[in-house]
Amino acid sequence: KNEWLQNLGLDRSLFERYHEDAHMLDTQYRMHEGICAFPSVAFYKSRLKTWQGLKRLPSVLGHTGKESCPVIF
Repeated sequence: KNEWLQNLGLDRSLFERYHEDAHMLDTQYRMHEGICAFPSVAFYKSRLKTWQGLKRLPSVLGHTGKESCPVIF
């Protein structure tokens, strides 16, 4: 590699440099916790959590009493 670039600290890509200083954001605020469970286990070693204050908006289709159901078709 070019010695001049190495002296400037540019011998590695931004991706390589940013990877070293990555931080896990462990709380998500949008998905139902039932939907969040899969990516949490599959990709984040069960560390991704759903914010406990997450409120489900009323259904625009008029479904009532289904607050525990993450998806209604």
